[in-house]
Amino acid sequence: MDAIAGEGYENSKMYIDFAQQAEAAGDPKVGAIFRQIAEDEGTHYHGYQAA
Repeated sequence: MDAIAGEGYENSKMYIDFAQQAEAAGDPKVGAIFRQIAEDEGTHYHGYQAA
């Protein structure tokens, strides 16, 4: 259960926050990378739920 919670946090909060910080600092490319990582973490989250 901890793994599911961790992936959910990374997907919905952590990497989104990183993306927003990068964009606020004027680096939209890094923001886009963090958003992609968040999406990838969402895939992990759903995979754990399915398992």
